[in-house]
Order: sequence, then C-alpha cells, then structure tokens
Amino acid sequence: MGRKTGKDEAEAGTLEPPEADDRREVFGPVERDPASAPVRRTRARSAANAPTQWTPKIVQRQIRARDVSEPIGALPSATADHVWRNVASKRLTNQHKDIAWMAIQGGLTVRAFMHARGLNRFKSCPRGCTADEMTYHIFWECAYAQDLLKGLSTELGAWIPTTCITADSVMYGLFPGSHALGDLQGCWRLLCCFKDVLLFSRNHLVVGKKETSTLGCRKMIHSLLRDYAALYGSDDDSDDET
Repeated sequence: MGRKTGKDEAEAGTLEPPEADDRREVFGPVERDPASAPVRRTRARSAANAPTQWTPKIVQRQIRARDVSEPIGALPSATADHVWRNVASKRLTNQHKDIAWMAIQGGLTVRAFMHARGLNRFKSCPRGCTADEMTYHIFWECAYAQDLLKGLSTELGAWIPTTCITADSVMYGLFPGSHALGDLQGCWRLLCCFKDVLLFSRNHLVVGKKETSTLGCRKMIHSLLRDYAALYGSDDDSDDET
C-alpha cells in the first residue's frame, strides 16, 4: 500500500491533533498588544466626552453664519438676508414658503414666464388687463389684487396700518416703520395666504374658466388663517425675523 496521507489518517481516526507547542511552532507565537484594549476604551470615553461646540444645534448655527445669501435685485445684501429669513420662516407652511421663494425668483408659471419659453401664445393678464402677467403684476399691479387688498383692510389693519402695506411688503415681507415682531409675523403670514389664494383663483380662471369673486377669496384666506391658528396658535417665534 502507498503512504497514508493526513486525510486517510483523519478518516481512520488515527490522526492526533498537534500539541499547543506544535501550533506555536507552525503559526508562530501569538502576540497581543497590551495597549489595544485601553485604546478602545479611551476612544469610547473621548466620544462620550465630545466638546459641546460640536452639538448639532451649534453646528447648524455655524453653517448658517457662513452661508452666503443670494442677492435679490437691487436690494442691499443685509436686506436680502432679511428677506430670505422671512421666506424660510418657521411660522409658514411649506406651500407658502415655496410660493414666496418662487415669487422672488420669478419662477411662478404665469403667462409671461410661459410665453418666454414658448409654452403659451399669450402673455397678457387673463383678467382683462393689458399688462403682461408677471409675478409682480399678479400680486400687486393687477386691479383684482388691489381690490382684494382693499377687502382685507380690516384683517391687515389688525396687524399693521394699511398705509404701510407696499409692493415690497407683499413680495418680500418688508414693512416701513417700526412694528412689533408679532404684528410683522402675523401680517406676513396673511400676505402669504393672500398670494396663495390669488394663484388659486388665477388658475381656476385659466384652467376652469370660472371667475372667483373677491368675497370668495376672502373666505378662502380666512380658512387658511384658521388652519394656521390650529397649527401654530398665536405664540410668536423669536427665531423668525420679519
């Protein structure tokens, strides 16, 4: 018979496991770093004792401080920062944040915007105005918008005198004069509801061919304000600036 291999001896049960010394000879001595375990414990302790300046809230503040705001037309940089804080107010719903942002960027799908991109044959206001339907027109210049603002004089006057409501107030949330923070926030929220309802009634007219009265728009604005009251209540947010 030929020479037995290790496999044959293992099957026959005659192969004995090597001694511990033999394993050390084959694989070499097992060396352990005595400092490895304390290093792991030190890392765990250092992670637990992280400096307070790296907490998520403080890091977020540092990122905001280093963030550069996009300029807005001819507005000074400090005023532009103020406007972007108004747009990102925590006291606005996401839909109203989007409308405020797109109104400033000129990205609302009004007729002038679509006509410039070959998506619409007409660029005049669908409410019978001779002017082009741009964002500034639909929210301020249009006679329908002015009529609705006059109808909201009581609601606006509860926050800020109606003489302080300008085009910059509607578009950017900027109000002349000095006012209480809560009044500024309430008026800006009301104007965001005003823009939301104006867009809704405009789309209802263009797509559904149905005219919405200013009284109907006022009722929708009141409904949005009730939703705001249910969401946020009447407390002011000190982190917001208007």
